[in-house]
Amino acid sequence: MRPKIIKSMKISKLFFLLLFVPFAVKAQIVSISPKAPKPDGEAATITFDASQGNAELVGADKVYIHTGVVTESENGTAWEHVIGNWGQDDGIGLMTKVAEEENKWQITLNPDIRGYYKVPQGQPIYRLSMVFRNTDGTKAGRGTPGNFEGGFVAQNQDIYVDIPVSNFIRFTSPSASTVFLNEGESATISGETNKAAASINFRLIRGTVFKNW
Repeated sequence: MRPKIIKSMKISKLFFLLLFVPFAVKAQIVSISPKAPKPDGEAATITFDASQGNAELVGADKVYIHTGVVTESENGTAWEHVIGNWGQDDGIGLMTKVAEEENKWQITLNPDIRGYYKVPQGQPIYRLSMVFRNTDGTKAGRGTPGNFEGGFVAQNQDIYVDIPVSNFIRFTSPSASTVFLNEGESATISGETNKAAASINFRLIRGTVFKNW
């Protein structure tokens, strides 16, 4: 009986040790909550891990986000509607340190993404662009080129977070937001879409144009 008891004890010890084996969790430089944020109608929180990427902001006492949006195309990376004044300690883009985290910082985009960046209604937002800095801009937090969950880091180390985009049409003509027509007059309406469309139908309801894919 004694050998069986010893064998049982060894198995129990092995099981106990397996319970405490740490599982590796891949850290990433930036995350956003909610994970698939809408550009309109909800705030979004960006979390920056200064220990990732080039790690220049490890131990910083203040961290600012320098950020913009990409609106030109689904594959674009050009910054637009930029928020932040590089090297100035003016509170614009100032992040808050995450409680009990040595190198994690957060900022909430209020009231929503479109409102924070002041992007006009009807203009698509494909992704957010960002880098991070210390107070005087002498150090910058940038990424390591490659993909991460929800975004990617470009070759120049700029960080991008993708925003899900539904079908949309952007009117290119007429350029004015309001057009008045006299009875019998006509106007040409043209626009561009973010995805190929076989047809787009318009209908006029009490003077307002509505579109259907």
